[in-house]
Amino acid sequence: MRQPDLKQYRQVVIRDSGQQDIDSGWLGSHQRLTVSSLAMALSAVEKGLGFGWLPTHDVDRKIEQGVLTPVDLAKGAIRDVRLQIGMNPDLAHVGEINTLFELFTDLVPTRQALSC
Repeated sequence: MRQPDLKQYRQVVIRDSGQQDIDSGWLGSHQRLTVSSLAMALSAVEKGLGFGWLPTHDVDRKIEQGVLTPVDLAKGAIRDVRLQIGMNPDLAHVGEINTLFELFTDLVPTRQALSC
């Protein structure tokens, strides 16, 4: 299946909690169900209300159990999601925040794509 083929189906999307108005995900469906959390998105997809781009580590077990079915994209493609991290310079002096920032940036190599 190609992404344009999905336009006829309802897409379940998770509301972006960021302050900038940026659509980072594929929002090509004519119908959309916007939810506020990953848990709500997973529940909506499980109930057949639409399809969603969900992290593999959250759906692997449900796929194995036959509860969910992955969408086979054309040519074996997978959907990648880019994540960004930033730190408010005014908070860089707070030890816990700085440590957390360093942990995240040390764990994930720059520009590494995570599959969904």
